Amino acid sequence: MAEQPFISIITPSLDRAGMIADAIESVLSQDYPRFEHIIVDGGSTDGTLELLKQYSHLRVVTGKDRGVYDALNKGIALAHGEIIGQLNSDDHYGPGAFSSIRAIFSEDNNVEAVSAGAQVYESRLDGRPRILATYPGVRPSELLYRATIGVPVFNGWFFKKSLFEKIGGYSLDFSLAADRDFLIRCALQTVPSRCLDTVLYHYRQHSGSLTITDNRGQRVKYIHEALHLASSYLDRPGSESSRAMFADWLAYLCGELLVAGFVLRNTTLIVEAMQRVKSLSPVWFFRFLYFRRKQQIFLRRIQTL
Repeated sequence: MAEQPFISIITPSLDRAGMIADAIESVLSQDYPRFEHIIVDGGSTDGTLELLKQYSHLRVVTGKDRGVYDALNKGIALAHGEIIGQLNSDDHYGPGAFSSIRAIFSEDNNVEAVSAGAQVYESRLDGRPRILATYPGVRPSELLYRATIGVPVFNGWFFKKSLFEKIGGYSLDFSLAADRDFLIRCALQTVPSRCLDTVLYHYRQHSGSLTITDNRGQRVKYIHEALHLASSYLDRPGSESSRAMFADWLAYLCGELLVAGFVLRNTTLIVEAMQRVKSLSPVWFFRFLYFRRKQQIFLRRIQTL
């Protein structure tokens, strides 16, 4: 019988004493023996490091870093595993996640990435979770769309370590959108991937989350990063279909920036959005409305799954 693949889980951490134990326990509870869990801590001062000492199996790396993606790059470089999973310190894996992922990688040695479904939840006052949304895994045919305009459920992905060596790690030019940049590179290089619709990852929504949050200021910061990213790809040589996708993404983001300006009553954002759309096709607003409607239908559908 062939030996099971060794899985490395990377968790960036900074001041997560109240949540990180759930993440660690979700890894320990997997029915899978061959794993390592690397915590890359950016210098916690809230008791996180003391809590981590209770878990002798952890590999803990401490020291200042340049954010989440720098921490992930460090963890990936240290990883011994053939397969890399990336677990946020405020999230957790569902039961059987590692076995499900191993089965797909074992079926086809050419597969370099596997996407699984994910849920977003918030904790009620009584401690029970309230499910806010359920997202399916990303199918290969929709990867570029989900990596740009769509919902990429990035932490629901598992990658072969060799993939990072082939296409590079996370760009530190982006503090919120480097995961989308990485998936865009996967899509443009036609990285062999598979999709598992089963929910294996659980995002916790809370006010301190970098990505799963209703903080409008954080949303505007993401839009600005994504605009830079979309523009950079649109300026590069590429296929007609990929360039069209980046153009649509740019139109969508300009519309999102305009909406944010009106919601926040921020004239600067409104003026910036109007300046940006001057370089776009005259039908940009209709493309924005189309994709916004598509997103609404998608979200409504998945919330009924």
